[in-house]
Amino acid sequence: PFTPYTSEPEQVSPVMQVLTDPNTGLLTPIRANPMTVSGFRLKDARASYGFGLQTMALGFPIHLDWSWRTLFNETWENMLFGGFTGGEAFRRAKFDVWIGYDF
Repeated sequence: PFTPYTSEPEQVSPVMQVLTDPNTGLLTPIRANPMTVSGFRLKDARASYGFGLQTMALGFPIHLDWSWRTLFNETWENMLFGGFTGGEAFRRAKFDVWIGYDF
């Protein structure tokens, strides 16, 4: 079932590496030792926060937006994304520039 958020303690074995079987081509996850995650966190939902600036150039609005992704629990983020890109990469700021009117 879809669980947007939880605060219940949970045992998780994070995926540290994924190997490809040369005979079958199937992916085999290599998991780390189980760890307990506790505290409020987003489980199946995602969130982001940020701010934006807007200016006008030649009659068109130009938007400058900065945003950061979060699951509200740094330990949970590191466990989910540590084996692939790392929790730091997940939390890295995203910068967008776009031209156009809001609708």
